[in-house]
Amino acid sequence: MHMIRQRPAIRSAKRSASDRGSGRPRRGFVPTPKGGGLVPFESSLGADLLKIMAADPFVASIRAQPETFVWRDAVDGRRHRYTPDLLAVMTDGSKVYRSVRPHALLLRDTELCGRRTRIELECALRGAAFEIWTEREIREATCGWPLLRVATGAEASLLANLPLEVGSEASPAAPPKLIMRIAERLGLRGPLQAGDVFFARSMLTGILMAFRCRLDRDPVTGLLVWKPAPRAS
Repeated sequence: MHMIRQRPAIRSAKRSASDRGSGRPRRGFVPTPKGGGLVPFESSLGADLLKIMAADPFVASIRAQPETFVWRDAVDGRRHRYTPDLLAVMTDGSKVYRSVRPHALLLRDTELCGRRTRIELECALRGAAFEIWTEREIREATCGWPLLRVATGAEASLLANLPLEVGSEASPAAPPKLIMRIAERLGLRGPLQAGDVFFARSMLTGILMAFRCRLDRDPVTGLLVWKPAPRAS
């Protein structure tokens, strides 16, 4: 009696973090002069983010997988490496490294296998910020209630010279406690106000977000009451 041996499954090429959990990889190029003609992508999320960046007038240039950060752990001596998906140089000269990751995967591993603090440090040493974009910021920013959305380039420029953390002498007056509680519930840190819009960075993604909070004073109790902005038509 002959034993029938099953053929081992053929392993696909190693997928990047932006592909895991988001279906089959999709590779190609997005045409844009900001990237020298063609900028490569390795997932559908990456393609959509590239299109947003290509259309953003505040993004001056784009580089895909610009460099790999390499370091050794100070405790166990292990070698670590991380390659951001994109580097954006803005029109004001500021820089931001961006990575793409499915939201569910980011929630399961917010610290990127314990490397996030070091990745943020490597970006800061290069005079840049670090952001992680998920399908929520890339594809769902204009859906539903306009309570929370990614800040525009114009809004980011408006806040560029203001500290994003409350408490220093140069910072504006602290927002009302109600706003601080709302920001905490939304996972935002250091809210600042501009008109009827507040801005703060997401603790999950590092992206500058805008959230609208209309505060009215209750005529009976005198307490501030939060009313979400009306649904966009």
